[in-house]
Amino acid sequence: MILSARQEMAFLDKFIKLGPDDCWEWLGADNGKGYGELRIQGHKCYAHHIAWYLHTGDWPSLHVLHTCDNPACVNPNHLFEGTNRDNINDKLSKDRGGSRYLTIAQRRELLAKSQLGLFSERELAKQFGVTRGCVRHITLGKVVHI
Repeated sequence: MILSARQEMAFLDKFIKLGPDDCWEWLGADNGKGYGELRIQGHKCYAHHIAWYLHTGDWPSLHVLHTCDNPACVNPNHLFEGTNRDNINDKLSKDRGGSRYLTIAQRRELLAKSQLGLFSERELAKQFGVTRGCVRHITLGKVVHI
């Protein structure tokens, strides 16, 4: 995909370029999770992917990750390409994401609390920092990877 001069200007008008070490916050539309979005040739594109393209000249072939952990950032100095595994490892190393992994001890504790019947799935999810679906999988014995 190649950007026209008009599309490039539309992108550049949607953030304020600060210093090379600062986050350049996307001010346009986002996807509801903080990642900037805009339409290019009828396709929704992430703003940080376009920033990567304009910086490198190549569309990303992998995930584009943020060293700053700011999904609205489009500063190419804060971006790097990585595999899905790199993305997961990055999330885990920074203890973020709604479906973080639990240790075996945490899973046992969650299961014990669930079996007492004193907490709802929603309450357990909040206590352990995971989704309700994760709680359900643990209580049904469907989680097999650690």
